Amino acid sequence: MENSFNQNQDKNSQKNRLILAVTGSMAAGKNYVSSLLEKKGFLAIDADKCVHQAIEEAKNQILEAFLPIAKEKNIKIQNPEGTINRKNLGSILFSDEKLLQKQESIVHPKVNEIFNRFIDENPEKNIVLNATVLYKTPVIKRCDAIIFVKAPIITRFFRAKRRDNLPSREIFKRFASQFKIFAKYKFFKSDIYIIWNIGKSNKLEKKLDKILKSIKTTISQ
Repeated sequence: MENSFNQNQDKNSQKNRLILAVTGSMAAGKNYVSSLLEKKGFLAIDADKCVHQAIEEAKNQILEAFLPIAKEKNIKIQNPEGTINRKNLGSILFSDEKLLQKQESIVHPKVNEIFNRFIDENPEKNIVLNATVLYKTPVIKRCDAIIFVKAPIITRFFRAKRRDNLPSREIFKRFASQFKIFAKYKFFKSDIYIIWNIGKSNKLEKKLDKILKSIKTTISQ
């Protein structure tokens, strides 16, 4: 379905283009919603991939901070070729809020830089920032609106199980760490639009079209 957002895309100026945050809890369907927006002419950047890049850039800091803890727990957080084993690192971080915060203090500034650079390098394009914890980075203040993706917890569990191949206990740990995530976004001035990722894909796309129309109307007022 064609949408006004991808018409005359090249004529958009930086002033009237859209910068949207697509967020939500683990396995809610953020990537899918972002892909639908890409079909409508948006450029999307995925925070998970940015985090992977940022982790490798900050590898020495991460090893210094977490290698002693990993050794105590007999967990290898470095792969044989020298890269960070993100899955094993996550098993440590998501079990301790203070450790997670420590890691974020290392990685998030780098992710914020990557997001800002992506926005600035594409001044005439509508942008999607696909991230679960975007509220922890200053770049969220550049967003015109927030699309919060939701799905039933049982649906999210089986999606995560298929996608990430994690133990059930680990999945629920990560779910628990994101339990109050929606409330975190209420502190920002950007309007929040909830979209439930259930049912057929064509229905989801229609819901998204209505949200986009509402965002455009609100911004133009």
